[in-house]
Amino acid sequence: MAFQRARTNNQIQKRQNDILNACSKVFDNHGYDEITLKMISDETAISRTTMYTYYKTKEDIFLDLIEREYLTWYDTLLNQFHDQMDRVTFCKILATTLLSQKQFLRLLSIQNTIIEQNSDPAHLVDFKKRTAVIFDAFEQGLTTTFPQSNKSDRDCFIVHFLIYSLGFYPYMHPNQKQIQSLQQADVQVPEINDEQLLYDGIFRLTSSLAK
Repeated sequence: MAFQRARTNNQIQKRQNDILNACSKVFDNHGYDEITLKMISDETAISRTTMYTYYKTKEDIFLDLIEREYLTWYDTLLNQFHDQMDRVTFCKILATTLLSQKQFLRLLSIQNTIIEQNSDPAHLVDFKKRTAVIFDAFEQGLTTTFPQSNKSDRDCFIVHFLIYSLGFYPYMHPNQKQIQSLQQADVQVPEINDEQLLYDGIFRLTSSLAK
């Protein structure tokens, strides 16, 4: 059967989802720098030429992929946050939900420095608008858990948490070159469980809120 052009909004959305799923699969097995539009196209029934109808660069594909991860995380947080949360529960929810989306953590580590830097400006603006809902989820969880906190401290926590999250994956998952260099330099890095480290970091970041 000949390849059919997507004409309806649903067809276009399905085509874009197929591309994002292909990108996710390729990203699971390759470094970001290795990935090309052809590699992504090869995982779909969509030719590289047709892909340009939807995405001009791989950065724009990755921008939509990370947006999908943000919105998945947003839905998960809203489903797990509840009125009886204490500090420990709040921190555990943030830690466990992030770790359940390991590709998301990996994407976060290159979001600001690579993906956004090379994305189409208009696409980036739309991305920022659509993913801003994550701040609503944070505000809901923080005001419920720390009702005595002020807006300035809550905003500060969010910024610090995002900075911490951006660096978490590369630290916990060094590549082979980095591992070998540490061994040759005789540098001993403490071994800490992923979940415990992420939870401990988040718990410390909430200290200004737990007054």
